[in-house]
Amino acid sequence: MLLQDPVALSYAQLLCSSTSNCSTIDVRSPGPVCLLNTDVSVPFTTNPGCTLRPNWVYDTAFAQLQRVTDSNAVFRFRRAGNIRLKATLNAGCRTYADSVTIGVSDAAARPQLGADTQFCPGDSIRLRAGAGFASYRWQDGSTDSILVARQPGTYRVTVTNACADQFSDTIIIRRVDVPLLSIGNDSSLCPGSSLALQASPGFDRYQWTLSTGETFSGPSITLNALRNSVRVRTEARTTEGCMSRDSVDLQIFNALSVQIGPDLSFCSGDSAQISAGTGFRAYAWSNGSANPSITIRNAGSYSVRVEDANGCVSRDTMVLEVSAIPEFDLGASRDLCTGESLTLDPGNFSQYRWQDGSTNRSFRATQAGLYVVTVTNSRGCSGSDSLRIGAILPAPSDFLQASTTLCK
Repeated sequence: MLLQDPVALSYAQLLCSSTSNCSTIDVRSPGPVCLLNTDVSVPFTTNPGCTLRPNWVYDTAFAQLQRVTDSNAVFRFRRAGNIRLKATLNAGCRTYADSVTIGVSDAAARPQLGADTQFCPGDSIRLRAGAGFASYRWQDGSTDSILVARQPGTYRVTVTNACADQFSDTIIIRRVDVPLLSIGNDSSLCPGSSLALQASPGFDRYQWTLSTGETFSGPSITLNALRNSVRVRTEARTTEGCMSRDSVDLQIFNALSVQIGPDLSFCSGDSAQISAGTGFRAYAWSNGSANPSITIRNAGSYSVRVEDANGCVSRDTMVLEVSAIPEFDLGASRDLCTGESLTLDPGNFSQYRWQDGSTNRSFRATQAGLYVVTVTNSRGCSGSDSLRIGAILPAPSDFLQASTTLCK
């Protein structure tokens, strides 16, 4: 049954209005603990007349409270190390507390540096003797639980647990002999050429990386030169996992290109000069010439190979087509009789031009003189011929007697 409180006191005022019999608590160390998972009594005392039992605060990963009596708290310790146990008395308006730190060792624990090992040049190994020991001493006099080994050799640690037991362990560390990695020297390449890079042997895996972002694997690669210079980096790994690196720079020259012009076509008897230009240190034409330019007359393919100051080679080719001169015959020179004419016809061609400027295919000659025609075929080649009419001869006359007499 609930009754109304006429005084209207709060809960805290009611607690603090009564006098507690507890005012102190003292927790004492049980001494070093040398065995895990066994009952260990942690003694404590309170002031006379105090009947409260303390609450305990601790790391449950290290310890577990089993039971509490009027003068002892029984714990089981799970792990080695230093653990802090704190006891508190809640006396209402005040809390009293005390704590103790206990060194816990495992009598079965030993330092474990691991099996003998090896490391790569420039590497280091962190040697861990293990936690939970009271003291550590390494062969170099250091006293931390961890030692960083940077040189090959024999390493030894001696540990002392909380119960004054000493144990030691030793490890031998050897350095791996890593062969020198070499992929050659810096080189210069002409565009379009290729270069084979071979890495030195003695490694298990090779990884190549170009500054252009491409990657390759294997002990050798072949690179085709494009337009831009490139850096080649190589990483090689031994069977023990040790790395070695090397790099080369490949400079790509800006090669001069050669152009000898487009294909040509002209008529028989003509000629043309083609040039590879200047600025090259060597020329080699398909006809054997070593000059910058050549004169061509015959049909065929003409090519040139040039070499610039860096030794880079460029080539070009052109084709010459030669068309034949038109051939025809107007006939032999002759005379004409009075009233006679001669039709001159050179044959079937694309164009005609006679001595008088006319452009018909045929020409009718009626007078003495020189008759000349120039014809042009479909390839644009021209040829000429001529015929002379020497004289216009009169017709025979007065070759019969004017009269004669016949006998009957």
